[in-house]
Amino acid sequence: MIKEGGAIAYYEPESVVIARTGAECVVKKMDQWYILYGTPEWKAQIVEQLKHMNTYHPEIREKFNKCFDWLSAWACSRQYGLGTRLPWDPQYLIDSLSDSTIYTAFYTISHLLQGDIEGTKPGLAGIKPELIDDAFFEYVFRDGPMPTNIPEKELLRIKREFNYFYPVSCRVSGKDLVTNHLTMWLYNHAAVFDQKYWPESVRANGFLNLNGKKMSKSTGNFLTVVSSIEKFSVSATRIALADAGDGSADANFTEDVAKPAMGRLYSLISVIKNKPADARENVEGFFDRLFHAKIQKAIIDADIAYSKMNFKEALKICFFDLQNAYTDYNTSLEGTPISNVLREKYINASLLLLTPIAPQFTEYCWMQLLGHKTTIVNEPFPSPEEYDSRLFFEERFLTKTYQTIKFRIKKNKNQNHAAVFIQNNFTDLQLRCIQVLKSNYNQETKTFEEDKLKESFTKDEVLSKANKKDYMAFYNFYKEAVPEFGEFLLAEKPEINQFELLNTNKNWFTKQLKAQGILNLDFFETAPESDIWDKQTIAQSQVYIPTACVIHTD
Repeated sequence: MIKEGGAIAYYEPESVVIARTGAECVVKKMDQWYILYGTPEWKAQIVEQLKHMNTYHPEIREKFNKCFDWLSAWACSRQYGLGTRLPWDPQYLIDSLSDSTIYTAFYTISHLLQGDIEGTKPGLAGIKPELIDDAFFEYVFRDGPMPTNIPEKELLRIKREFNYFYPVSCRVSGKDLVTNHLTMWLYNHAAVFDQKYWPESVRANGFLNLNGKKMSKSTGNFLTVVSSIEKFSVSATRIALADAGDGSADANFTEDVAKPAMGRLYSLISVIKNKPADARENVEGFFDRLFHAKIQKAIIDADIAYSKMNFKEALKICFFDLQNAYTDYNTSLEGTPISNVLREKYINASLLLLTPIAPQFTEYCWMQLLGHKTTIVNEPFPSPEEYDSRLFFEERFLTKTYQTIKFRIKKNKNQNHAAVFIQNNFTDLQLRCIQVLKSNYNQETKTFEEDKLKESFTKDEVLSKANKKDYMAFYNFYKEAVPEFGEFLLAEKPEINQFELLNTNKNWFTKQLKAQGILNLDFFETAPESDIWDKQTIAQSQVYIPTACVIHTD
């Protein structure tokens, strides 16, 4: 039909395309320049490059790889608008996506070259624009020979500035740009720069919702940065933004986080301003050591979260969890004076860890309230002190024991006497479980190799024949506890003296239980001779899993 003149070939978009101006786009066939992305040798470079890059989220890496598979010839020119003219065909401008893929390199030195936005005035280096040519960029970006028309001192300064910022350690952008701009960014870095200057990571994020819904002026669900600052303060706004989400999905700014954040900030100010008159200058006792350990662990965990660009997780650790730990510590003291040593460690750690998120607030506290003479932003990230990680398991043991007593009180009301029964020896089946768990524990990753673990239990000649009811609860408990609390749990003899730990903290138990009517509390590590306690309950106790009874005595 085309040959006979009854039809013509034409192209049309898959659907209606609307420009940013709101106008409907019309397709026109015309001369065009293309960049041949997808060329096998070029593509192989960025495929290999991506393997060594951190994309922070697996779905972003997958999105890149899918784009590599289809991106090929890309129309890179247009006839009007802003942009740089094609050197070999000046009637065309380079389109925005193609022209902006390595501007990050220019950003590193632009302040030295440009004195105004048009680039007509020299920048800090004092170099006239007409002296900037291909030889200049070959030297700065590609380690070429040093030009002779520019002072060596200024060239070295510019080169040093570029080398300081390159390679790009992390590029933050929208996930919608992965399939065009960011992929071209990788391609053009591979084309222009030596491998040592190729990007190291890219963090792609989604859009920002407000209170769980898309922002829209028409519906009234809309908030500007200025409005948020006026409503919640700078620091509360930044905290809510940090809390909005760490994944590549759309983030969610919620006022339910911003409002309480202000209260938490004032609480920290109150701690700083109000040192208790009876505060002691030592660290002693279980709850002192536990709080110290929580501060040190917060430093370690926040450092990991920040390094992964997980600001929501970092905020949770250094703001919410650490404040909660301080509250729990004060509650646990039950009238005992607070340790000022720990109070100061808590204040310093809180401010230093929160600085990347809320520097205005921490700077005020650091200089105005604490009286430091230099800014907090120049302080190094805190280094953790040594602590005993077993303290966290001991805290769990005390908490679980208390919950066990409470459960018994709930089932047997109007009782005033409680007893806790502990077991110091593993059963033969429990020891067998420990041996199998130990042989499948990866010390480097601090995890169990799940498939091998299942296979080992299935093939074990003792466990495979035993009644699962005799060991399964212990096995499941240990499988979760060991990665969380440490491999000390895999020792064949309990490394924590349960009886001593309970007795040392007996006051803590009695004060908690007094409000529930319990006036007497006993701990037993061997079965008591008295018949007042249920023997079946006593027999059910296991290592680190105590049982409890409550009765009424006159």
